Amino acid sequence: SDVYKRQVSSVSSPNDLVSTKALFALSSEISHFQPAYTAFENLKGWDLLDQLLKTNFETSSGSPKKQARVLSLLYAITLNLPYNTIYDHLEELKVEKRLENIKEDSLVVQEKVTDILRTLKENPRSPVKLLA
Repeated sequence: SDVYKRQVSSVSSPNDLVSTKALFALSSEISHFQPAYTAFENLKGWDLLDQLLKTNFETSSGSPKKQARVLSLLYAITLNLPYNTIYDHLEELKVEKRLENIKEDSLVVQEKVTDILRTLKENPRSPVKLLA
């Protein structure tokens, strides 16, 4: 829908306030409304998440608030969706390794990284294979 298109495009806004608020809204929707994830995926949300991880943690350092919102989005995805539906994306983006390399001073960021890594480690290491 157009609402999700605007929301996902707002996440990459150069205006930090706009993108931070859009990240919060998207995380909340994915946490509470399954079709929001489908829209996220259809709108190349994983590519966007890859870019957000790069720009906020790897190539430069985003504000702690924006970093926390990026991690909140990732946490909403890992906590609220069946692991077998997101496994390939997590592997492709090397999410676990990237998170382990985050060395930020912000306590909030550190806690979110720890929470996501714990959630990932509690899940099976490979996608569920259905028996035919």
